Amino acid sequence: MRVCQALGPAVVLGSTQPAGDVDESRCAALGLDLFRRRSGGGAVLVLPGSQLWVDVFVPRTDPLYVADVSASSRWLGEAWAGAISDAVAAIAAPEVLRRSPKSAPALARTLCFAGAVAGEVFLSGRKVVGLSQRRDRDGAWFHSMALLELDPTQFASVLSGGEPDRLRAAQELGQRAAGLPGARSVAPRLEQSLLARIVSL
Repeated sequence: MRVCQALGPAVVLGSTQPAGDVDESRCAALGLDLFRRRSGGGAVLVLPGSQLWVDVFVPRTDPLYVADVSASSRWLGEAWAGAISDAVAAIAAPEVLRRSPKSAPALARTLCFAGAVAGEVFLSGRKVVGLSQRRDRDGAWFHSMALLELDPTQFASVLSGGEPDRLRAAQELGQRAAGLPGARSVAPRLEQSLLARIVSL
């Protein structure tokens, strides 16, 4: 396991995402570095203190390794859901998505948290934990991130296109994702609970 902390604000593109999805000049003006990760999906705006980011590697020889990609991250989603129940005072119980939808909204190709895949965690229908993975002959890396807070307008502000397009993207993102209620104040407890649950598997 690896707990990652952002040292500065950045936009992280998916492995095959077109660079033109984001406006590099806007990113520079906002003081955002631009990176590309090795796993798929859309862009993520990474801000210090706004996300809890945990990566987990599972060797092929480990019982947690599942060949079926669509079911392979369910255990991690369950660990996140349990940790959220332990640490966060939420009105609704966290739910783990069992199967990926047959189709994804167009915005999901651009902004990662606008989409939904199996294993991700939702509160009241909005995503609060995003997952991605990459595999090689040794095993699978699972990249997971919980939103401690989310400003959809800020998230969408880096996109290419006109201001009306960014406003529509922000509105849609706000309907599909959310920050965990009060999570920033209990982030250490959330992290401890998650790591303890993963270790116990």
